[in-house]
Amino acid sequence: VHDGYESFTDLSLNPSLNINDTTTRTSQQPCPIGFWCSAGIPSPCANNSYANLSIPLDRRTSQDAACVSCRANSSTTGSGHHSVAACDCNPGFYRDSLNASNCQRCPTPGSNCSTAGVTLGGLPLLPGYWRFSRASTDVRRCPDASKKAGSGCTGVAETPCRLGLDGPYCTLCETTNVSMYYSPGESE
Repeated sequence: VHDGYESFTDLSLNPSLNINDTTTRTSQQPCPIGFWCSAGIPSPCANNSYANLSIPLDRRTSQDAACVSCRANSSTTGSGHHSVAACDCNPGFYRDSLNASNCQRCPTPGSNCSTAGVTLGGLPLLPGYWRFSRASTDVRRCPDASKKAGSGCTGVAETPCRLGLDGPYCTLCETTNVSMYYSPGESE
């Protein structure tokens, strides 16, 4: 192994040659990113792991030497990954943007982390729940969560309040929408 390339004997040039024949031509092939190589044969990093790119290619000769397991509460889809970003948080957990490799338990009650790969910014909430910002883990039940007409809090990360509502717990009128107004007789 030299400079990240594995030398191997190309028997396809002359199939009658055996592996011990010193007249066989050698070629250099890079060990692909996300793989480890032994005897010129690339093998992908296994499920729930990724290639440690800080290890020089010429030292990636085994799964243990070349690949790093995903952290607790995360996993990959498939094999051959080359970055910790391939380790998605498992259902019930979210990736904290401040520490991108750690998965935290989703806040309860109020969050809906039923799928893998949830991030803090896109933390899904149940209808009737609200949080101050997309960077907050402080999930609160809206005061109107039990209203028959439905809560002003949608639970959707991109649009946390129903149309025309804004502010804490979605209880304020949106000031940019001049076509709507507050009417005490029509409000609960």
